[in-house]
Amino acid sequence: MLSVAAVCVVVVMCPPSNPPPQQPPPHKPPPKPPAQTFPPDFVGMVANSTSLELYRANPMLDRMVKQGVGTVRFEINWRGAQPYPKMSKVPKKQRSGYVKEGGVPTSYWNSDRLVGAMAQRHLDMLPVVVDAPKWDEAKTNGQIFVHPPQKFGPYAHYFKLLVRRYGPKGKFWSEHPKIPYRPLRKWQIWNEPDIRLFWRVQPWDKLYVQMSKAARKAIKHVDPGAEIVMGGLSRYSWSVLASLYKIGGVGVWDAIAVHPFTRHVKDVVGILRKVRKTMKQYGEGGKPLLATELSWPSAKGKTTIGQDIAVTKQQQAKNLTAVFKLLAKNRKSLHLQAAYWFTWLTYDKAHDNHFDYAGVLHLNADGTIKQKPAYKALGKVALGLDGWRTPARREPALRPDLPQRPPRGRGRHVKPRRAGCLEQRRHRLRRLPRGAPPRDRRGPRDARADHGAPRRQKGPGQDHRGAGRRAARAAQAQRTPHDLLAAQPARGARVPRARRERQSRALAVAAAGCRHG
Repeated sequence: MLSVAAVCVVVVMCPPSNPPPQQPPPHKPPPKPPAQTFPPDFVGMVANSTSLELYRANPMLDRMVKQGVGTVRFEINWRGAQPYPKMSKVPKKQRSGYVKEGGVPTSYWNSDRLVGAMAQRHLDMLPVVVDAPKWDEAKTNGQIFVHPPQKFGPYAHYFKLLVRRYGPKGKFWSEHPKIPYRPLRKWQIWNEPDIRLFWRVQPWDKLYVQMSKAARKAIKHVDPGAEIVMGGLSRYSWSVLASLYKIGGVGVWDAIAVHPFTRHVKDVVGILRKVRKTMKQYGEGGKPLLATELSWPSAKGKTTIGQDIAVTKQQQAKNLTAVFKLLAKNRKSLHLQAAYWFTWLTYDKAHDNHFDYAGVLHLNADGTIKQKPAYKALGKVALGLDGWRTPARREPALRPDLPQRPPRGRGRHVKPRRAGCLEQRRHRLRRLPRGAPPRDRRGPRDARADHGAPRRQKGPGQDHRGAGRRAARAAQAQRTPHDLLAAQPARGARVPRARRERQSRALAVAAAGCRHG
């Protein structure tokens, strides 16, 4: 019994030789993907002429990209592109800047500059074509900001020229192959035609529908897949849209654009819902909706008009953040394609124009630019949207007339950095045929000397540039590892880091028996 008990004690007291395996930690499920992602062109900016001047456009566009802007709405001025009806009317000194398009001298200088600058930054573009030239402007009485056309044929023809130049098969892309291929597929017809400042001729609604039909026909003739965007409706846009539908506007535009200016942020969504309801009533509920202008100018107490939507600079930043978050939340239910803030850069000094304070940047009288609180708010809200990616990281579209090229660094030789003999450059090492003599890697002067060509001798007093450097290189090549070790500084001596690295590299190269290149 004692033996059995002893055995039992031994069995109980001795730890097991193979402990049981530990249970693995519970597997954590992968994180769920975000509920919704936003297209890169959701947050937009209206770039006014002040921000797109010749010497200011590039830095301003760079700052837009940095702050998260994905699409830019800009003006193409028809009046400036075709100011003369015939080439004979153009002054001789200016004729070199025009090309004859359909008998009308046309200048693409400004539009080329803007489209090229935005395409280089991978920005989406929404051009709005406005302002008829003098030879086709309608007669108006009173002050007007832009001039509506008298005949709609020239306006439609100018649209056709623009699509032929900047569309999918446009000449601009073949003439500038180094510019990223970002063809224009959206075209906005005029701006706020329901306001007398932009369209004083009455009845404006019938004339605008006729002009839109002519422009649509011209654009679709060149690019059937182009998107025709209505000029932004400003005041009571839902009722104005209904009146346009009643007089034949159904099917004229592929996207409806409104400018929901209001005092409270929450009312922006309310306006868009009313517009969407009107679209559904007339069978166009499936078309996208754009807010091509929205803003709260920081003109509180500074102007005689527009005080109903004027706010302080701090409140402007708060409203900007709130409205983009609210629109992003309701984007799918509204079928909202993009929202554009008005505007980027303003002078902030007018007394009769509250929109002169709408910019997120302030232009001083001396030409310097100062950030407003809305500038940082724009970057924070735009870059914080889920699924947003910078325009510079988007993959450019493929040109239809050019073969697809592999991306840089993939499937293409990339020149490596300078390296020593331990990491030779591949593009300098070429395998020679078997039995071929080694390649002469010396300079042309040494090669001429071997073939008997006389070297040019320097006369007395001439500077022998490079002689000391060549002698130092020759002496460096003949040094042995023992010499290099002897040249090492004493232990504890302070040696510059660059010199220390050079000595270590030279020691390793000499020990390997090859020359550092």
